[in-house]
Amino acid sequence: MAGATYLIVVVAGMFSLAYVPAQYTVVGNKAATMANILAHEPLFRAGIAAAVVCYLAFLLLPFLLWRVLNSAGRAAAGAMVVLAAVSAPMALLNLGRRVDVLTALGTGDTAGAAAALSAYGNGLLMVQLFWGLWLLPLGWLVFRSAAIPRVIGILLMIGCFGYLIRIFGEIVFPAFDELPGAQFISIPGSVGEISTALWLFIMGAREDRLGRFER
Repeated sequence: MAGATYLIVVVAGMFSLAYVPAQYTVVGNKAATMANILAHEPLFRAGIAAAVVCYLAFLLLPFLLWRVLNSAGRAAAGAMVVLAAVSAPMALLNLGRRVDVLTALGTGDTAGAAAALSAYGNGLLMVQLFWGLWLLPLGWLVFRSAAIPRVIGILLMIGCFGYLIRIFGEIVFPAFDELPGAQFISIPGSVGEISTALWLFIMGAREDRLGRFER
């Protein structure tokens, strides 16, 4: 169940946060971006729906992972649940700004739509803080329990710091994404999360090295 739920988060998240925005975003050209949203309105709406599914699944996920990993450290497992669960309502509230984009475009308010989309992006940056922080206790639990290969736990913990570097980098340096290597910062975390989802879904969680994991 944890693996299947994590896969829902991964697939729905990739669709709503990566694929859909790539179809309408024109960097540096708000008018063209708004025109693309109108031209691809069904896809834009599908992205919102996928995001709702993603965030609801992500609200459930930490509780399922707690069941799998809490024997490796209850304090870390509790921190994992809190950090992940807090982000879900934040993300859902922020998602409303994508609905505001459609509302503004429906009334011909292109400037208002662009402002709503910009506010959504800023809000998403704050939500990503928690998406990064929860990877640290998750990675530690994976590493310590060995219920999943330890190298995946290491990738998850590295992914936490990758998120933090990107978030603070974008706040402090507006042109952060143009810095050499910036596009690679998110790779360890992404590989770690996808690997965790696939391992749990296909292989299941194995008994930890201390024999404390209950199947």
